[in-house]
Amino acid sequence: MTSAAPTAPGTACPRPTRTQTLLVLALAALALWAPSALAHTHVEIVYREGQLRLLYYDFDYGEADPADVRLEVGLPAARPIPPLSAYTHLLGEAGATTWILPQAQDPELLWLGIGNESLRATDFAGPLQLTLQAVEGPGHFALFFQDPFGQPIPGMNSRDGLDGDDTLAVPLGSHLHCNWAFSAPGRYRLRFVATGTLRAGNTPIASAPTDWFFDVVAPPPPVLTLTRAPGDTLQLALEAQPGLNYALEHTATFADWTLLTNLHASVALTLHSLPADPEPTRFLRARLNTEEVQQEANGTFLTEHP
Repeated sequence: MTSAAPTAPGTACPRPTRTQTLLVLALAALALWAPSALAHTHVEIVYREGQLRLLYYDFDYGEADPADVRLEVGLPAARPIPPLSAYTHLLGEAGATTWILPQAQDPELLWLGIGNESLRATDFAGPLQLTLQAVEGPGHFALFFQDPFGQPIPGMNSRDGLDGDDTLAVPLGSHLHCNWAFSAPGRYRLRFVATGTLRAGNTPIASAPTDWFFDVVAPPPPVLTLTRAPGDTLQLALEAQPGLNYALEHTATFADWTLLTNLHASVALTLHSLPADPEPTRFLRARLNTEEVQQEANGTFLTEHP
């Protein structure tokens, strides 16, 4: 490999060639690659040169190293948790907000699957396994399927800690889609490892632990407007993300906020009646209804397979 001689102080730097310019632009694009929010993509398990690997696969652009990709969980993924025990056990308190990349294709969201379509039964004995080893981020992560009646079938869940149960069987040559759920907005790092058994010698094989990065988009902050209505009432206007629930809290001192009531933003602007304020001064705020998560000082926590 050769390198250009250093330029003496005070002399002009040589003009880059067109090829060099295009190469720099291409490298910059790869370093910042974020797939379209509507892309069909996969966590892909491949077997090459005697190694099991996990790759990112985009059906439009091909393969990439997962470390170079940021997967967006867009705002349309946000929704309230249904008031059904099967969902609250898996995702948290009923009515709280969860962000889900869904099992069924949604034209407004990334469609993320799991595949190993290039693997063959001549190489492997039985299905492969995909195990969640660690979760780092502002909330919990769960992966689940839905049966024909809409009931969740758990696959992985950081809420109760990570162990061998947080493993998904991936049949050979398969292409699966599932629900990817996050309990709070922010950046997450999920670490997966793929394992299987080679038919030759019945030999176990595992991929290197591989990190995947997700950016979960928060809704805009809600806006409150309070006016006095006829009679002994107040009218509250809430501008917020449609379809989500908000906690209306009040305080007289800013030291402690107390829940006053819960509000549902059925549309972008909703009106709500409140009793006239008996206190001389009271402050109100609306807060997105999300599950309270015990966090470390840096705003993230790490759940790992022991």
